[in-house]
Amino acid sequence: MDYVTYEATAERGAKFWVVTIKGLPEQMFNKTQGRTWQEASTMARDLVAMMLEIDHDSFGMHIVPADPDAAQALDLLDAARRTTEKAKRAEAEALEAAAKTLTGHGFSVRDAGAALGMSYQRVSQLAPQQAPQNKHTAAPPRPTAKKATTSSRQPTPGKRKQSA
Repeated sequence: MDYVTYEATAERGAKFWVVTIKGLPEQMFNKTQGRTWQEASTMARDLVAMMLEIDHDSFGMHIVPADPDAAQALDLLDAARRTTEKAKRAEAEALEAAAKTLTGHGFSVRDAGAALGMSYQRVSQLAPQQAPQNKHTAAPPRPTAKKATTSSRQPTPGKRKQSA
């Protein structure tokens, strides 16, 4: 069975939201109510599930206010949210590409972070550096300092050794 989204219209009465659900068979009751928008939405979903004897998760529900100005305001908000999500995805892709480009062109992760306005740790996540693949390209080990066996430390001038 295909996933169906039922359209509904909610009209504010004196104390209740009255919801009319479209798309139900004609012989079925298609109205419900709730004191709040949330309750009316829940009741509408319950009505569809009960009348059609289907699971609540097997269909969608889109409720719009009967008032055209309110419906338009919600439509504009929905469109703005979709635009914002699209812009966030585009920004994330551009940020990753910029991090990879900068570090690939010799920027340290700290410098790339400063240029991109983010932490160097985030740059490291976006553009992980590849470890050397063989021992010929690896950096040579650092020489270690030898420890002195006797103390050659001289007292600091102007300070006296205190006796116990």
